[in-house]
Amino acid sequence: MSNIDRSNDLGFSVVTAQPTRRERQLALVVVAMVLVAFVTVAPFADIPLLHLDSFIPSVQVIVSITSIITAILLFGQFWTVGSRGVLVLAAGYLFVALIVVSHVLTFPGAFSPTGLLGAGPQTAGWLYLCWHFGFAVSVVGYVLLKDVRGPVRRGAAGSAIAWTVTAVVGLVCLLTWIFTAMEQFLPALFADRTSFTLLALYSTGADSLLSALALALLLWRRSRSTLDMWLCVTIFAFLAELVINTVLISGRFTVGWYTGRVFAVLVTAIVMTLMLAQMFALNARLMRATMMLQRERSNKLASLDAVVAAIAHEVKQPLTSIAVRGAAAKRYLTITPTKLREAGSTVDAMVDASMRASEIFENIRALFSDIDQKRQPINVNQLVAEALDLLREELKVYGIETSIHLTPDLPSIVAHNGQLREVILNLIQNAIDAMRTVSVRRRILRIRTDQHGNEAIAISVEDTGLGIEPEKMHTMFDPFVSTKAKGRGLGLAICKSIIERHHGQLSVSSEIDHGARFQVILPVKPTAQLELPNPLPDVVQMPVAELEHDPEKWKPVFGKDHAPTKS
Repeated sequence: MSNIDRSNDLGFSVVTAQPTRRERQLALVVVAMVLVAFVTVAPFADIPLLHLDSFIPSVQVIVSITSIITAILLFGQFWTVGSRGVLVLAAGYLFVALIVVSHVLTFPGAFSPTGLLGAGPQTAGWLYLCWHFGFAVSVVGYVLLKDVRGPVRRGAAGSAIAWTVTAVVGLVCLLTWIFTAMEQFLPALFADRTSFTLLALYSTGADSLLSALALALLLWRRSRSTLDMWLCVTIFAFLAELVINTVLISGRFTVGWYTGRVFAVLVTAIVMTLMLAQMFALNARLMRATMMLQRERSNKLASLDAVVAAIAHEVKQPLTSIAVRGAAAKRYLTITPTKLREAGSTVDAMVDASMRASEIFENIRALFSDIDQKRQPINVNQLVAEALDLLREELKVYGIETSIHLTPDLPSIVAHNGQLREVILNLIQNAIDAMRTVSVRRRILRIRTDQHGNEAIAISVEDTGLGIEPEKMHTMFDPFVSTKAKGRGLGLAICKSIIERHHGQLSVSSEIDHGARFQVILPVKPTAQLELPNPLPDVVQMPVAELEHDPEKWKPVFGKDHAPTKS
């Protein structure tokens, strides 16, 4: 395995993460609870209570299990962070987990009157002293070696953990053998089954001083991690237990002695709870990160799909025009006599359609970028006429009549010519699609341009199709929302985006069985912000004009009433 540098702080590790304000408040609450319990028990600590021989096995099993879980979690932190101090602390918790087993097995009255493993009356007492001494030493070692980190190979980390576990197991076995097999040579800690000797008080006092040193070292550190803070709480509870045994009680099975066992459970449970909470928090963060990655992937795929669909939607029109005109040119060339003039005109139209297809790619690229787009003065009437010319074949195929009202002398607008043409083409194409299935009335496309106030121009496209259902009106311009069976729902969304980029507005009104009307309002000045409290005036019903094949006849001819002449 490659070397992994764990010297950098990892914000997700309790070994390096700084405690939050809420965590500090919670730690103070736990310290206050321990202090209150200590003060409450102190006056009654030496009062003897009933001998409950089953109490020790029950409590020590909890201490052992919580300690082994904490040790495993700390070994995991060492594997991640590489701190030698964390390895020493993990060894301390493992030492507690194992020596507590020896302590409960040799405790008089727990499983036999004198304890198992050939224990004597002093065995459990000496194991208790080693238990507390070993844990205090591990905390001191943690403080002194916490910052000893560096590049550690995973194989080396695993080897370090294996050797540490082996050493701790061997040490516990050695101490258990010494305090059982050599028990008769050890100084007495108990005068009888329950009463302490003076040596016992001095020994627990020495453990208390070592624990106080560990607490002082933890508090002395300027930069305390989350683990440091909770170790302070742990050592405080640990010290409270030792002080009770040293100062406040004279033997076992008193109020203080039972309280000390409860503190022993608290000592091993605090860090375990912290580590488990961190594990659950990391798991939750991992799940959220995974969900965010999946959502981001879906968004990227949707964006890609939107771009592809937008290109397909826009390019479809010129390609269809090329196909239709190609078929017409072939027909002109195969009939007798050959209509070379019409064929040439149709080929020219095919070339124009192919050029427009190329222009569409540039328009879409500009639409999806933040680069300033090139704009120029545009004659709206001419733009509408060009759009009608491009779709005249489809209008004829579906028998759609047109009525146009193009107001003369409209001021030019500064806009992107290709994009605005695509908007008008989309609106006309939608009108054609809406009237394809209409058979009970005439299919009429009405287009109108007009002045809207002093600073805007209005364009309206109206059809006599089936109309739009009221519940769908508010989603007409949303992406991927379509009223067509095979629609992708991007045409109107793109149109709205283009119009808004030109500081304009696109709106729709409709009645069922009376068709729909789309209205585009564009400012004459490119930076003008429109305020449109009133809708466009109703489209004036104009004489119907059928459009012929000759493109020249599509050029608007304005009469007195501004209506186009019928060719």
